[in-house]
Amino acid sequence: SISDADWDIDGDMLTNYHEIVLTKTDPRKFDTDNDGRNDGVDDEDRDLLTNWEECVLTKTDPRDPDSNDNGISDYNDDEDGDGLSNGEEINNYYTDPRKRDTDNDRLDDFAEVDEYGTSPILKDTDGDGLDDGVEILDYHTSALLNDTDSDLLTDWEEVVLCDTDPNNPNSKDEYVSDADWDSDNDGISNIDELRIWGTLPNDPDFDDDDLIDGDELILGTDIK
Repeated sequence: SISDADWDIDGDMLTNYHEIVLTKTDPRKFDTDNDGRNDGVDDEDRDLLTNWEECVLTKTDPRDPDSNDNGISDYNDDEDGDGLSNGEEINNYYTDPRKRDTDNDRLDDFAEVDEYGTSPILKDTDGDGLDDGVEILDYHTSALLNDTDSDLLTDWEEVVLCDTDPNNPNSKDEYVSDADWDSDNDGISNIDELRIWGTLPNDPDFDDDDLIDGDELILGTDIK
């Protein structure tokens, strides 16, 4: 059950506690000052952050435009010190103004926005299975391209399944692409295992029947 303090009697997005203690608005009235805006989207201190944003997101004083008295408005201040103002985080990037790394990918929100061009709210911007921080900090691959070296294998497939270099399309043999390479020496190329047969390029006997996958194809038996 919800406590009386956490209850929002008037449905204005602010809890009873928020209204009584922080905004000093009427917890039983949807629009205390009758200005046509509910108390949650109103802005008591006129700092461009709504009452709800200050009570819930920035945890600043909704009745003081400069809550910490540092000469910077709560809108332009930077609660988490990540280089993005509270206003930018809330209105432009939809990130958490109190968390330097909103999506927990090991990259600060500012770095994602300003330096890398990645999404600060998606851990894996290019959807290849590797978090942005892992790509940029560990493997030095592009977090914006799911196949950094354009060899038809995703970066994740190269790192996790093929043991090939996601930055080099011919990392095992200069004359053979990583896609055509046979990482597990079972007679089937990496790309065929992944795209045609649905087996693993790092497991020569996918179904553990003591027959190598390539031999099973020759025999006509089921490799899965």
